Amino acid sequence: MRNRVRDLFDRVRQSLFFIPALIVGGCAALAPTLLWVDGSGALDGFLVLSTTVASARVILATIAGATITVAAIVFSITALTVQLAASQYSPRILGVLFRDTFQQIVIGITMGTFVYSLLVLAAVRLPSGGAEASSPSVSTTLGIILAVLAMLLIVGFLNHVLQRIEVGTLIRGIVDATTHEVRRELTERLEASPETALEADELTGEPSLRVKGSMKGWVTSIDNRRLLGAVHDGGVLRVDVEVGDYVHSGTVLATVWTLDPPSGLESAIREAISTGTNRKIEGDPLFGLRLLSDIALRALSRGINDPATAVDVVTHLEEPLGEVLTRELPPRVIGDSGNNGRLFRPDRPNRDEYIRSALQGIRLNAGAQPDVIRAIIDLAHNLLYPLPESQSGRGDYLRREVHLLL
Repeated sequence: MRNRVRDLFDRVRQSLFFIPALIVGGCAALAPTLLWVDGSGALDGFLVLSTTVASARVILATIAGATITVAAIVFSITALTVQLAASQYSPRILGVLFRDTFQQIVIGITMGTFVYSLLVLAAVRLPSGGAEASSPSVSTTLGIILAVLAMLLIVGFLNHVLQRIEVGTLIRGIVDATTHEVRRELTERLEASPETALEADELTGEPSLRVKGSMKGWVTSIDNRRLLGAVHDGGVLRVDVEVGDYVHSGTVLATVWTLDPPSGLESAIREAISTGTNRKIEGDPLFGLRLLSDIALRALSRGINDPATAVDVVTHLEEPLGEVLTRELPPRVIGDSGNNGRLFRPDRPNRDEYIRSALQGIRLNAGAQPDVIRAIIDLAHNLLYPLPESQSGRGDYLRREVHLLL
């Protein structure tokens, strides 16, 4: 359940529709409410602008025309930012850019102001005979407030976008998200089973069930607790996919060994393994390291030739890789409190895979850039030197990367 809530939250964060739609809906609901307030005279005497129907129509028409123009500017800036980031850094960086709440709020306020002004403008009419019926002061005042807010937000949005696509800020954001996921991945665990030495080749015999995927996409999360709840009475469930794998309707998601498979076991396993159309850093720190590597590789390409950006990436890799080397890996076999069922995840990423995802591509393309080579050597020194003797073996693959680089 927790993974599904997190997946839903991530979809909302990445959507350019949901938050703006909520704001537009709220502004649309405000229009008839404030028109009713104007008609009732409930706020007469408060600090509102005194307007007539004619002046209100002019003001609202001006606001509607101005805000739709501002909305077009916001859309153009957003599209330009996405295009620039995709060409300069990596096409896979777009998911990071879409997860910008401030950008979604700016779009929502701008479009909401336009919709509000349009609805109030349609309702404010001169009565037949030319006599003034009422003064729409409250609704017009709010329209002016929303217009001023939209203008301030567009200025803030310009400043925000220029800072957001700056390479240092972008790298820092990806590093922070990746480091957070590494910490969560390497500390979030269930109670370890006493049989943690279980290996894949010991799961012999004909399995009771092989569960295949029902849809295609990238595995975005695996709910260990839900999988453990699906198998019981001494059964063993082996997860055959990992977060970041691509699956389709024929992919085997899990294999189960149990004497009496409970009803609904297949659907429970499928629901515990969530998929999405794109990979994301949340729940998949290897993808965060891949994004950082992509930025460095694009910077080292002949078309861009920006080794300083690659050095910046390598320098920032110290934080997530430091967490990988100093934290304990999650157990491959976990069980519930009564040890009635066991969950076996043989393909969980190990330290070598984290280091390979981060450095292998950069190492293969850094041969003509002494600054990048030096940055990788400094990175290895900074990571390996603090390791105690008991943990020195954790850095063997990193030493191998440096050896191959030299």
